[in-house]
Amino acid sequence: FPVWGLLEKFDGPGKEVAVSYIEAAGWKVVESPEAYGAYDLVIKKGDEVKTVEVEVKTSWGRIDFPFVTHHVAHRKGTSKADLFVQVNRLGNAIAVCPMSVVHKSPIVKKDCLLPDGQYTVNEPFFEVPSCRMTYFFRDEKGQWRQRT
Repeated sequence: FPVWGLLEKFDGPGKEVAVSYIEAAGWKVVESPEAYGAYDLVIKKGDEVKTVEVEVKTSWGRIDFPFVTHHVAHRKGTSKADLFVQVNRLGNAIAVCPMSVVHKSPIVKKDCLLPDGQYTVNEPFFEVPSCRMTYFFRDEKGQWRQRT
């Protein structure tokens, strides 16, 4: 199944980018469970604890998000995470929203060309409006900044 190859290629680097942002925002990563769990990271700031789901969007290749909506794989519907972080393929920009926003978004189906050249047919995705995401990018000094 082609998704496994994508997971192996992007999961680690995507989590590294998310951790970089999370730590810059003053949170500490306290756990990183195995792949395909209920969430990818557990973070803590003071007494507050949150869980995070991370995904790399391979078709997002610049700082500005080029689409009107974020398509999030429907399999993320089982995620128990509090936050959703989508990382661009260059690792220099992210989009963040509560996972509840993803779960409440409408579902669309589409055929997809995967980076390995294979296709999926009628694959379901949550269609998250871009206006529901908060965007951050790394500036020339490597510092995370909110995109306005």
